[in-house]
Parts: sequence; C-alpha cells; structure tokens
Amino acid sequence: MKRKAQGPAVPLAVAFEDLVPATSAVWANVVPHEREEGTTRILFTAPEAGAGTTALAAATALGLARHLRSTVGIVEANFASPGLARFLGVEEQPGLGDHLVGVAKLPQCRREVPAYPGLLALPAGSARPPVPGELANDAGRAMLDVITSGPRFVVIDAPPILEATETRTLLDYADVAVIVMRARHTQRKDAERATRMIQESGVHLLGTVLNAFRPDVPFAA
Repeated sequence: MKRKAQGPAVPLAVAFEDLVPATSAVWANVVPHEREEGTTRILFTAPEAGAGTTALAAATALGLARHLRSTVGIVEANFASPGLARFLGVEEQPGLGDHLVGVAKLPQCRREVPAYPGLLALPAGSARPPVPGELANDAGRAMLDVITSGPRFVVIDAPPILEATETRTLLDYADVAVIVMRARHTQRKDAERATRMIQESGVHLLGTVLNAFRPDVPFAA
C-alpha cells in the first residue's frame, strides 16, 4: 500500500535557501564535467550516517532543475535510512528497495514532484537492511543502467561509503562525486579514507561539503 510521507520539519524549499552556498559550488563545478551526450550522474555520499547527504543531494537536484530549466532525476539508494520522500512531500512507498525485492515494478516507484517542476524522484521506499550484492549482480546492474539514464542530470543519494559496500557499486554509475562531512563530528581519518576510496574508483571527486560548518570550531582530529 502506498503511504504519503509526513511533512518534513524543514521542507526542501526552506532548507534549499540555507544550502544555496554549498549547492551553488556543486553546480559550478559540475558544469565542466557535463557529458556532451547522455546523462551526467552526480553521486553524494558521506563517511558516516547523519552527515546530511540526502538534504544536500535533494537541494542540488532542485537547484539544477531550477537554474538549468532541465529535467533532473534523483535516486535514493540508502535503504536503511530513507528520507528523500519526506523532504519532497511525496509517497514513501513503493520505492527502489521495494522494487529490488520484487514487490513493486519500477514505474510504480518513480515520482513526479508537483512542488518542484522538472524534478523526478525515485525514493528508497520501505526502510530495510540492504541485501548483500543486490546492486552488484546482473539484475541490479541492469536496473542501475536504467535509473541513472534519461534526464540531463541524475543525482544519486548513496549510503555512507565507509559503512555500505553498495556505494562502491554505485560509483560505477557516477561521473562525479561529492563527499558530505558533518562539522564537529566527521573524523579526519574517516574523511581521508572516503576520499581515497572515491579517487581509487576513478570517479572525479568534485569536492567536499562541510555541513553545519562553524569556522570557530576546529575540524575533528
């Protein structure tokens, strides 16, 4: 049964204004890496949970749709802790995770977002633990080919790279990546490890976003 997401405490339209400085930097840096043909895919991840990856990914997708007046897709692949539907005010279920376990067809899981024209969402759906290898097998990879193509841009909201092996599979379907770090929380060694993993994958690292940044508080050592 479909379930409408409860309204978020901070709707994306409000959060977007606070995130403009960070997302503007992403837009500026992604343009030189845009594909001449096909879909340009931007992956957001973090070293650990709670960094605000979904908020940054959603705000970036909204910004691209608004400023480039182009269709932008956003795919939420964090099955353990979905939050995209609440941000956008769309139905939570069914979603990508439900499709992967065979309880929904892919067209049922995609959402147009009436409040944000040009934005097409594929939320994660029912919260559940990820199934090992579900994105890396042949069926999973064939599905990833489909959901990361079509619009001019697709933003991928991936789970934390140090905690979820599926993010390494998702990097195979990304052109560029952004690491989201949580101010006063992310450890330097974890940030460095996440950076190395993306660099070793061959995906271009656009940069990092320090969420909830306060310049008077030192970075965690």
